[in-house]
Amino acid sequence: MIRFFFFLAMILTGVPELALGQDLKVIVTGVKSDEGQVGVLVFSDEAGYPNDHRKAVARAFGEVQDKTAEIMISGLEYGKYVISVMHDENTNEKLDRDLFGRPKEGYGVSNNPPPRTFGPPKFEEGLFDFQPGNAEVTITMRYD
Repeated sequence: MIRFFFFLAMILTGVPELALGQDLKVIVTGVKSDEGQVGVLVFSDEAGYPNDHRKAVARAFGEVQDKTAEIMISGLEYGKYVISVMHDENTNEKLDRDLFGRPKEGYGVSNNPPPRTFGPPKFEEGLFDFQPGNAEVTITMRYD
């Protein structure tokens, strides 16, 4: 009987919703052209950040319209994440780099941290808290 009331309380308060995952809208602005696509990777820890899609908890691609992309990530549990994005201009599903390892295509990270001299922003700089009422992230694309 106690279990029944506990279960009923969970349903009425929406707790099962939390376990099923929610939708996170990623808006990418500052894309230099409508060519190609924008790739999104979501990381829950530093492993694989910023570009190893095998270690990301979610991955998606979206088209660019009017130099902006809106991509929905579905089924994501509430928590702390870092999102990395790239403008995949040639649709090869990877961030192309020059001979020195610098990105040839656009890139960005949640919270829009300032660029570093060498390497991507630190994981902690991009952390954001995905919670009810905070289901949208805007990232500005950067080009070197």
